[in-house]
Amino acid sequence: MTSVYVVDLPSLLGESFSLPEVLEMLASARRTRGFEFFIPEDVLKEFVVRLLDKSEGRELVERFSEVVTAVEPQGREVKVPASTLVEYVKRLAEKFGRCQDEVEEKASEELLGLEVALLAYELQARVVSCRRSTIEACEILGVPCIGVEELKAVIEGKT
Repeated sequence: MTSVYVVDLPSLLGESFSLPEVLEMLASARRTRGFEFFIPEDVLKEFVVRLLDKSEGRELVERFSEVVTAVEPQGREVKVPASTLVEYVKRLAEKFGRCQDEVEEKASEELLGLEVALLAYELQARVVSCRRSTIEACEILGVPCIGVEELKAVIEGKT
């Protein structure tokens, strides 16, 4: 079982755990079990924007940066089979056809999901996310994707 995870934290804000609880869980796993957590820089920016709207945001951003490392895929040259990319583009076209009024927002979310999945693909890591676009990108790339409840079970040694 890998101990390297790419965290799609903005998508976890609606999960059953509060943000401080998720951060404590990640910090504990890093401290006690040697787990490593990464996040694409663009996803971190989305996360920071959401947090800075809240009063405790600055403290949480600092705490988050102590636990999760922001990185970009190396040189943006991740080798993905052409058939995989074609399947992903077809899915995007279908989604954009269904949501023409919200195309820009949907495109942004899809790209963030793809960025998380590509980073995990490169690092040979698992993804922690509940964002549909991230989960779908992970399925296409063959990257394991789990929710925060499953991560908690892994950290506690239950799986």
